[in-house]
Amino acid sequence: MTVTTIHEQLLEIITPVIRSFDLELWGMDFIQGGKAVLRIYIDGPDGVTIDQCATVSRHIGLALEVEDIIAGAYNLEVSSPGLERPLFSAAQLAAYKGHKAELVLRAPCAQFPGRKKFTGVVGNVEGENFTLQIDPLKGGDNLQEELSAHWDDVKKARLIYDFDSEKGQKR
Repeated sequence: MTVTTIHEQLLEIITPVIRSFDLELWGMDFIQGGKAVLRIYIDGPDGVTIDQCATVSRHIGLALEVEDIIAGAYNLEVSSPGLERPLFSAAQLAAYKGHKAELVLRAPCAQFPGRKKFTGVVGNVEGENFTLQIDPLKGGDNLQEELSAHWDDVKKARLIYDFDSEKGQKR
């Protein structure tokens, strides 16, 4: 069975379980090799509690046992995506326009030869295409440049929470 097929089957099993608790699937990582890891991120309108994560984990674990699509031993992890949440789609990226993010591309792009990792502020997102206002590299010039890319070029993406912006604010 291919990784894509397993990924699709996992989504078919876990999504209804998560929705039954009035929560949403934020994203999923399935890492094979050695002891596989199935990492599931859930979210809700008011976030999620550790008790909700534990309950959803138990129910997903039972559903996966019945379906038996993961060969061998694996670890199941269910959590909130957190402040520095991973991003799994261009739509999720679009929701954070103006926020800082870190992206790792699958391969260096022609625009920035030899470079795959970028940190900057999310710009426009149109469909699967997006821009990122790149932070200047340390030791380089202070010119701010813009990365233009397609979501399919992204290997990994996550938000970067700016703790400094929270200093001095009343809670």
